[in-house]
Amino acid sequence: MAMAKLMDVENPTSQPPGSALFTEALSRLPQLHHLGGEGVIAVEILTLMATYLQWCDRKHDAYLHIGLALRLAIALGCNLPENEQNCLPSQSAHRVRLWWTVYMLDRRLSSGLGLAAGADERQLRAGFPRHVAGFQSPVALNINVRIARITDEIMSSMLHTASSGL
Repeated sequence: MAMAKLMDVENPTSQPPGSALFTEALSRLPQLHHLGGEGVIAVEILTLMATYLQWCDRKHDAYLHIGLALRLAIALGCNLPENEQNCLPSQSAHRVRLWWTVYMLDRRLSSGLGLAAGADERQLRAGFPRHVAGFQSPVALNINVRIARITDEIMSSMLHTASSGL
C-alpha cells in the first residue's frame, strides 16, 4: 500500500507518501534473527521495502535492505537451479524469479552507489527464469538482469580505472 501511495501523489508533503504505512510494516517485521524462519516471504518483504526506499530516494537504506534480502535468498537456496530446490515446480519457479529480482536490484543499487554487490559469480547457479504456466513472461526480468550486470561491469571498470590513476 505504501508503494501505491508513492505512485498516486496529489498533495506533496514533507514525508514521502505512504511513509506511515511503511513505518507500520517495518514495525511488524520479525526481528532479524527470526527472518530466516519466515522463509521466502521474508525475502519478498525485504525486497518490497528496498524498492519503496529506493523510490523515496533513500538509496543507502534500500541497499542495506536488498543486501539482507539477497543473503536470506542465498541462505534459503533461492539461487539454486530449479531442480535442486526440493519443492513444487511452481514454488521453484517463483523462487528463481525472486532470486533474479533480488540479484538485479542489488546490482543496480550497489553500482549506483559505487558499493560492493552482495553476491558474486559463485552464487549464480540458477538459470534465468523460463516460461512457466501461471507466471508472467520472464522476458522483462531477464532483460533487467542483463542490464544490471552490464551496468555493474561498467561501473566497476570505471571505479577500477579511477582508483588505479589511469
